Amino acid sequence: MTYEVDNTKNGANGNREEIKIALLARCLLAHEMRGLTFVVILDGGVKVTRYPLLFGFRDLIAGNGFVAGVGVNGRALLVDEGDGFWMYGVNPGGLAAGGSTASEALSEFRNDYRLVLFDIATEAQSFEDFEREVEEFFKSTNEPTATEWSEAVNEVRSGRIDADWLPKRRAETGLSVEVTKVERPVPSENVPDEAELAA
Repeated sequence: MTYEVDNTKNGANGNREEIKIALLARCLLAHEMRGLTFVVILDGGVKVTRYPLLFGFRDLIAGNGFVAGVGVNGRALLVDEGDGFWMYGVNPGGLAAGGSTASEALSEFRNDYRLVLFDIATEAQSFEDFEREVEEFFKSTNEPTATEWSEAVNEVRSGRIDADWLPKRRAETGLSVEVTKVERPVPSENVPDEAELAA
């Protein structure tokens, strides 16, 4: 389904940012419309495309008297807004980042995720506190984005959306968070990040 916005009727003066704000306000007011593909009539038209992603991040984080290994396999929604990309976390749900390209949005999302871990490590008085807070952060789900993510998976499975620049993996792949106390770090704990299209 497509939702079109006529910029002559939305109260904006044709300014691109004003039109985006008017569209966002309409989307928030019409909450039941979340998850649809939006087409905004601007300079010939801009189509918003949603890509459901599965990602894997591994980090070594130094805290107050401990070093912890943090490994997550999570979900995020990458959105191509025509003039840039945004990546919205599903699990963890309290995270979003943008960029002019998909790679830049993913990189910013990754960096912001790591900064959250640094903040948690700074506040945690012990490894156990850190472990508990990281698990709580990861398990928080952005429910509206989770719905959009599932709808985007259906779009991928139907062939309406494809991202040939990403490998594919079954959307049912399990989510996980693992926090371990590192007594003796070794190079084998260095694992590259992953990003895959959920199908």
